[in-house]
Amino acid sequence: MKHQREENSRDGHHDHDHDQRTETSPAPAVPPGTSEETFRVSGMDCSEEVAAIERALKPVRGVQGVRANLVASSVSIYHDGSVQRASLVEAINKSGVKVQTNGASSSGGNVSFAPWLVGISGLFTGIGIALQWLGLKETLWPDVAFAIAIIAGGALVFPKALQSLKTFSLDMNVLMTVAVAGAVAIGEHAEGAAVVFLFSLSELLESWSVGRARRAIQALMQLAPDTALVRRNGNVREQATPRCHASSRCKRLPPSGSLMFSLSTTRLP
Repeated sequence: MKHQREENSRDGHHDHDHDQRTETSPAPAVPPGTSEETFRVSGMDCSEEVAAIERALKPVRGVQGVRANLVASSVSIYHDGSVQRASLVEAINKSGVKVQTNGASSSGGNVSFAPWLVGISGLFTGIGIALQWLGLKETLWPDVAFAIAIIAGGALVFPKALQSLKTFSLDMNVLMTVAVAGAVAIGEHAEGAAVVFLFSLSELLESWSVGRARRAIQALMQLAPDTALVRRNGNVREQATPRCHASSRCKRLPPSGSLMFSLSTTRLP
C-alpha cells in the first residue's frame, strides 16, 4: 500500500448545519499552467467560513478556483499568475478568517478571546434572569445585564454578519443578528441575550471540536516515519518510507507496513 503524506492538505469541507457531507471539497477545474497559492488560516471551522472565503475571492481578477481543507486549516487558490500574493491575503482576511504568517500553527500560538466573550455573555445572561426573579424586572438593571451579554456574545457574530451582508449573502450569522435585533426591538431583552449566548456558545464548541480533530490528525501524522531500515539479502540500508515494503524492518512502523512474527512451541514432559 502506498504511503502518502502532504505537507499542507488541500481538501476539506464541513457543513455548518452539522450534516456530515464530505471533508474534501472537489478540486476546481482549472486549465494547465495555472498558478497555485496555499495559505494557512485561523478561524475556519465550518462551511460558512469556507463559503465566505470563496465569496471574498470571487471578485479578485485572475482567480480561477478555491479549494479549502477544514482539518488542515488551509486554503489553496488557483489563479492565472497575474494576482499578487498580498491581494489574495487581503481578500481572505476580509472574509472573517485570518491568514497565518511565520508558519504559525492553526491549533495554537494565537490568543483567542472567544471563550472569555462567551463566558461574559452567559454570566450576564444569568445575572439578568436572576435579577428578574428577585423582583427587579421593572428596573433597568436586568436590561443592562442583558445588553452586556448581547454585546459580548454578539462580538463573535455581528462582524461575520456584516461581512456577509457586504457580499449580499444570508447565512446563520445574519439570521441570528436579525433575531437578536427583533427581540430587542420588541423589548424581549432576555430572549435576545439567550439567543446570542447560545449561538456563540455553539460556535465556540464547534471550533474546539474541529481543533481537537486537527491536533489528533497532526499527532497521528507524527507517527509516520520518513525513512525505514530495510533488510534485503542480509544487507541493511535506509530508504524513504514510500519505497518500504511490508517485510521491511523500520525505525518506526510505516502505516503501510505489517507486523510479522513467529511462534515457537515447547513440548512439555
